[in-house]
Amino acid sequence: MSRPFIILSVGSSLELELLKTRSLLLKRQGYVVASVNDIDTTLALFSHTGFRFDLLILSHTIPFSERNRVAQLCKKKCPGARILVLVPRSDCDPLADACVDSQEGPQVLLDMVAALLKKEAHTENREEGPMRRSGSEG
Repeated sequence: MSRPFIILSVGSSLELELLKTRSLLLKRQGYVVASVNDIDTTLALFSHTGFRFDLLILSHTIPFSERNRVAQLCKKKCPGARILVLVPRSDCDPLADACVDSQEGPQVLLDMVAALLKKEAHTENREEGPMRRSGSEG
């Protein structure tokens, strides 16, 4: 039996309830979830521990410059991990593998998480650009 996928969900202290809800939603799908509500702790995880994960979720409440810093460090320390940013598609971060607008609802988030983790086992050129979820896609 394969190991469960590990997700690191990062937000700000402004959204503690959202982080808890997101974590519960993902855990119900069988994922192992670690939630962090500040950038310093997130950066320390990368810099001072051997913590490994399959997917990094970055919230829209984190300023772009800090999301970018975390994404760069993620790609360096956990090169196989995917990065999902919760922002509107039109504002998708350049280092993200995908973006989802949290306004689209929990099912869209779950669908994108599943799609990204299926791709985790494949090798693909990350320079192809981020996947963007279109509201008209099935």
